[in-house]
Amino acid sequence: MRTAIAVLLIALIGLASYQVVMSQVGSQAKSVNLVGNKLVLKGFSNPTVRISGCGEEIVVNGSTVEIPMNCNVSVEVYSEGRLVFTGSFSLNP
Repeated sequence: MRTAIAVLLIALIGLASYQVVMSQVGSQAKSVNLVGNKLVLKGFSNPTVRISGCGEEIVVNGSTVEIPMNCNVSVEVYSEGRLVFTGSFSLNP
């Protein structure tokens, strides 16, 4: 009986430790900021950015992306193949 209780207690401690570790790993803050004509991404794993506007469309990989257009643009950010952000920005001076 004591052995069963000890095994159950160890299993519960292991499960609690796993939950704490997973909650810390998954809580990384994600942000998309426009600084001048650069898009700065934080917290995304292997981001791919699709930018469309001015009759053009470009696809760029990376966390800091310079937008070579000077008009209203639509931005889609993909992380690990999934769409994680979409937005529109006005880059007119």
